[in-house]
Amino acid sequence: MILSCWNIRGFNRPLKQEEVKRHAQVHHVDVIAILETKIPIDKLDGLMQRRFPSWSFTSNFSCHLASRILILWKPDKVDISVLRVTAQLVHCKVVSRAMNKEFFATFAYGLYSVADRRGMWEDLATLGNSIQLPWVMLGDFNAVNSRDKKLNGAPISNYELHDQRLFEIDRDITDMRYTGCKFTCPNNTIWCKLDRVLTNSQWSMEFPNTVTKFLSPGIVSDHSLVW
Repeated sequence: MILSCWNIRGFNRPLKQEEVKRHAQVHHVDVIAILETKIPIDKLDGLMQRRFPSWSFTSNFSCHLASRILILWKPDKVDISVLRVTAQLVHCKVVSRAMNKEFFATFAYGLYSVADRRGMWEDLATLGNSIQLPWVMLGDFNAVNSRDKKLNGAPISNYELHDQRLFEIDRDITDMRYTGCKFTCPNNTIWCKLDRVLTNSQWSMEFPNTVTKFLSPGIVSDHSLVW
């Protein structure tokens, strides 16, 4: 089963829609989260019917005017139950038909300040209190979790690191093993690893061989495509 996410910096252009379709087909993606879609909520149903008619979908568009998180999945491959939706995350229970496995998946797109992101980390911590199944969290967290995940620019302060480190340590959360680029988002000469895939200890025990791949940012988006 393949999960994917991509901060695509606007999903209105046919070129970007076709690239998502191509990626899903080539890599046999079952679930993909599209971040920063910028799609008006009243245009979403029409777009999905025209471009992705065989996919099911959900979003957090009603929680944030910027249309931040759109999740698509193949209903013949997976069942998804949406359990919590906020401006920064969509939390789901996923059942894989092929593997006959169930797990939790949280698709995240963090807001732009430490103070605003604090609610995301607190929500994740609260969710983690009751999760006994494998759990994967993926998306653009808009934050790095260590100083070596940023190249150039102002140093990362303890204040910026505190909330996410507290969550990761308290809930035994780690980054999934990965291949590809270390830094997932450039901003002129500053490079950061904002896009991440996190898992709990149950995931590591149930799916020990899973690996994430980060492609280099390119023409379609200045963020890595993740799967």
